[in-house]
Amino acid sequence: MVHNRVRKLIVYESQTIIVHVTNHLKSEEVTIYWHGITQKRSPYMDGVPFLTQRPISPGQTFVYKFVASHKGTYWYHSHVGAQRAKGLIGALIVRERTSLEMKEHIMTIQE
Repeated sequence: MVHNRVRKLIVYESQTIIVHVTNHLKSEEVTIYWHGITQKRSPYMDGVPFLTQRPISPGQTFVYKFVASHKGTYWYHSHVGAQRAKGLIGALIVRERTSLEMKEHIMTIQE
């Protein structure tokens, strides 16, 4: 969430997703976990610090690149410390290529 707005990514099945993440934090590392996304042929894009990737240091950029293989509603979030609770989350919607544009509302709820 940035400026009290949920960040959303809307893509289509089989589409390659490329996300550049630059860490603008002064003293914390960051990674992004793509919750529910199957990382087939891209295990180093999963965002688990020190397991699937090195955390992104302050001032550094990491490029996530993977395929949206299954339609559905997913979410992404930081996998470091309290960053998720502080709002580093968003929606990832993977649509069928044949789906129609529909009016929608995306909402995230957290305690």
